[in-house]
Amino acid sequence: MAIASAIYVGVVMLTDVGISQSVIVHQDGGDDLFLDTAWVLQIIKGALIAVALFLGSTWAANFYQDSRLQEIIRIISATALIGGFNSTKLQTAHRKMQERQYFWVGLGSQVTGLVVMVILALFNKSPSSLAWGGLASAMFTCAISHFYYPGRLNRLRLDENHARQIMRFGGLILVSSTLTFACGEGSKLLMGSLMDMKTMGMVSIAASLSGLCIGVVQMLSGKIFFPAYAELHREQNHRKLHIFVGRARVVQVTFIWAISLIILVISRPLISILYDSRYIGAAAIMEIMAIGNFAVALNVSYANLETSISRPELTIKIVMAMASGLWAAVFIGHYYWGNIGVIYGIAASGWLSYPVISYIYLRAGFWYPKIDFPVIFLSMVVITVWALFGPGLTRVI
Repeated sequence: MAIASAIYVGVVMLTDVGISQSVIVHQDGGDDLFLDTAWVLQIIKGALIAVALFLGSTWAANFYQDSRLQEIIRIISATALIGGFNSTKLQTAHRKMQERQYFWVGLGSQVTGLVVMVILALFNKSPSSLAWGGLASAMFTCAISHFYYPGRLNRLRLDENHARQIMRFGGLILVSSTLTFACGEGSKLLMGSLMDMKTMGMVSIAASLSGLCIGVVQMLSGKIFFPAYAELHREQNHRKLHIFVGRARVVQVTFIWAISLIILVISRPLISILYDSRYIGAAAIMEIMAIGNFAVALNVSYANLETSISRPELTIKIVMAMASGLWAAVFIGHYYWGNIGVIYGIAASGWLSYPVISYIYLRAGFWYPKIDFPVIFLSMVVITVWALFGPGLTRVI
């Protein structure tokens, strides 16, 4: 199921043309004809993804030598097809920041999928029950998006001008999504080729636990800050937007920094509770990852700003800066210090890319030195204390 999910995520990201983002960001995003055009394009995209997954299911099953993959991927292809028919009322609610409705629909979708998955798993102990749960969740979301939210139903109408606007905006989104996918999944493949499987397993555990706070902030940014940024940009209230982005960054940076500091302190007892002694090395790696989060907090707190101000080309530059910093740090670390160097390289990559990312936002008018410099100073203090008095990494790796 993990392989099938990775294939699905890859196909979705590599076909992301920014339809949902266009509805939220574009000045005409509330126009009926614009919404109908976006809906038709969304249906076409869902159908193309479904066909690609369905036709590729046999190849995937043969490549990974697992016949179950064919059934699972074909179920996922149906999920993609149904998702294409979701009403644009979902994006409209997001655009208008009606997050309460958005939350309940999401919760209902998750519960529906979970119930179906559990029932099928009880009678048919197969990984396909997870895929069937996802399909049920998609069907619930599609139905509820049309009939729960107030407003008119979408119609099959396609306006050439609106379609051109969406696709022009989506072209840069597509490049950005491709680079993001390559950076995320590519870095995992890169590290997997440089480290032994035992160390890679501990890195995966450490990264998952230490990265939870970043995931929460990214979700918060996408659900709340993104539509708020977009609304202020549409109103052309640049001063208010600049102030709001600064305040949003303070919230995000403070949360990531505080949680990372806690992780730095409790990583060893936490790993001891969750895992047996074979994985104690993950605790030391978590400490390194937590230190790296101090820089990540500064970079990720800008998330969704570029898209909301209709500057997706900035995302491309930022992703390239992050990827360059990561790969350079990992390669240099591995060349000189092996596994330990790779781990330190991952943590250092955020600090390497920070100056470039800051310069990009400075040119765009959104750099906040009064926020960043105190965070950098406090981070240096914590890193110094940890380096002098911490237990270190070399003793466990």
